[in-house]
Amino acid sequence: MTVLELKEKIDESPNVMRQIMFQSSNLKGTKSYWHARANELRDLVEQIGLPTIFLTLSCADGHWNDLYKLMTNVDISTLTEKDRRKLVQENPHIVDSFFDERVQSFIKNVLEKKYKVVDYWYRIEYQNRGSPHIHGIFWFDGAPDVTQLETATPEQLEEVIDYFSTLVDACNPKINADEPNTHPCRMTYSEIEDFEEDLGQLLHKVQRHTKCNENYCYKINKKTRKRECRFKIPKDMQESPTIDKAENGEFQFTPRRNDPMLNKFQQFIIQLWRANIDIAPVISKRALINYLAKYISKSEVPSEALNEVFNTIIESLNEEQSAKKVIQKVFMKMCGERDISAQEVCHSLLGLKLHSAGGRNFVCLNMSDKKWIQMNNENNEDGEQRKGKSLLEKYTERPERLNDKTLWECAKLYNSSTWRPVKKENIVRVFPRMVLREELHANED
Repeated sequence: MTVLELKEKIDESPNVMRQIMFQSSNLKGTKSYWHARANELRDLVEQIGLPTIFLTLSCADGHWNDLYKLMTNVDISTLTEKDRRKLVQENPHIVDSFFDERVQSFIKNVLEKKYKVVDYWYRIEYQNRGSPHIHGIFWFDGAPDVTQLETATPEQLEEVIDYFSTLVDACNPKINADEPNTHPCRMTYSEIEDFEEDLGQLLHKVQRHTKCNENYCYKINKKTRKRECRFKIPKDMQESPTIDKAENGEFQFTPRRNDPMLNKFQQFIIQLWRANIDIAPVISKRALINYLAKYISKSEVPSEALNEVFNTIIESLNEEQSAKKVIQKVFMKMCGERDISAQEVCHSLLGLKLHSAGGRNFVCLNMSDKKWIQMNNENNEDGEQRKGKSLLEKYTERPERLNDKTLWECAKLYNSSTWRPVKKENIVRVFPRMVLREELHANED
């Protein structure tokens, strides 16, 4: 196809642009990439249920001594703040890979063992200065069912409150802790002598939101049209934890609080992780959807902006050139729409993943009569693109030992290439999406 032919096709059907952009979901870090991951996460939640908590883990790359031992041979205690900043700037690959390993180790050796984490999903994000952090959701074995809070008895509600009060707190046991000689993030859990004093010092250094500014947290409230902190700081004091309904009609958990400027935390997690964290229970599906929109999914490019990008690039090329040039330039434009830090660049160069689904695989089950073509670089001798078999086609050719298994069971429990059982059941993504409309049901009635 030529540039001119592509332009004519777009004029006939603007949806062609969306079809082209769908392919960019394979380009790490783009809006299309995160939009695709968010859709996978929605299917994960639909299949296995609501997670237990939201969790954010930040990187104390200016303090973790184990990190600096990898970047220099000098005595860590002799490093000045300037020395530390310079080492971080000169070794972005070490900082990034250390954080990646630390997150994986923390999940495997701490969260999975202590809190019986059975599933998780997280993504890595980078601050403007380059420092990484993760936003994730975690499923705990034995967590209470929060989908029936509307009809819960006072006793059942109290059980839920008791459970989450052990995970989420905003009460500093040592609110007037002494100023430490060493930054608390530079200590390790094994070096703590007074846990209450250490917690007070750690919370004071990394968990208090003490200063609002225009570039970070101030925003305009759409209802009141007033400027306010997006973290809603300062918060009201609270003697004991509660679960009640918010203004939007959804249930929310509020922990006990003795400091209006303190962000939520969990004592064991923050004292072992030794950096800023954020933690909150998942009480409602709406809260989860808002979380997806805010932290996980990067919104797609608006149609007007996408149309402008395509037109600008098409006009800059010769009409007889290959349409591939347009697509390449559009994809490069999408990749370059934001600043990318040195640490994120190193993350990609090291072949590290920007997200993890905790070992889950996502399987697409196409129920449409339209064929899906598996794209590859090799063609048959007759010049036609090779077509991969769909899961539906593979199911019809499954081994005899699986004759009594339904399509859904095979999609969830087996690797369709080898027909061997999977360790963790696959997340089945069924296409096309079925949408239930209320007016259709009304007509049926």
